[in-house]
Amino acid sequence: MYRKLLFFVFIILNIIQVFSLDIKITHSNKYSGYDEHSHGIYDVCYVGSLGISEYVAYTLTKVEAVESERNKNRTNNFRSCPLLQNKSYITINSTKSDYKNSGYDKGHLCPNNDRDFDVQSASLTFLMCNMTPQTHLMNAGNWKNLEDYGHELAKKYGKIDIVSGPIFTNENIKTIGKGVAVPDSFYKIFYNKENNFLECYTVTQSNVQQSVTLGKIKKLTGIKFTL
Repeated sequence: MYRKLLFFVFIILNIIQVFSLDIKITHSNKYSGYDEHSHGIYDVCYVGSLGISEYVAYTLTKVEAVESERNKNRTNNFRSCPLLQNKSYITINSTKSDYKNSGYDKGHLCPNNDRDFDVQSASLTFLMCNMTPQTHLMNAGNWKNLEDYGHELAKKYGKIDIVSGPIFTNENIKTIGKGVAVPDSFYKIFYNKENNFLECYTVTQSNVQQSVTLGKIKKLTGIKFTL
């Protein structure tokens, strides 16, 4: 009983943590159908006209990183986001069938291994609002390396804010399924206020990784990030 109580307190504290991000985000105005909401373990800005999120943001703590590495709660229960249903401005509420035979992975923005400390939290990472079309080369390559790097940073600094999302550089956006947009590349931001630590990266679909400035990501995406 005591262990169950401690586990419950652990989960509550981590849910509260999501709402104390030290990096503030204002979505771009490039598209239509924005929907900002939270799933407790990560925050989302979904774009209904693209069928993917403009960003997913959360705090990864040292405890979460360590506990997630110990567990194997990968559920693979991909499903549409229930918070996007019956909203007229959401023209594309993506489904797993949009990715079928597309040649693209259902790539996580908040990885399962960052929220693997319990089954329910791990399951929430398989909502389609957390998925983006990614080549397997990139998804299993430098994107995975950056996900692992996030764990190193969380354990080093005690916690790390992580923001991930797509980048579109071509005017003609490629789509799969019923109109789900395929990004040209992706960004990932790591931030710890207490230690004045900030690192930003981009990874192309061809798996080319680059270290960039926060200003560069702002320019590429139109998103405003305030530290």
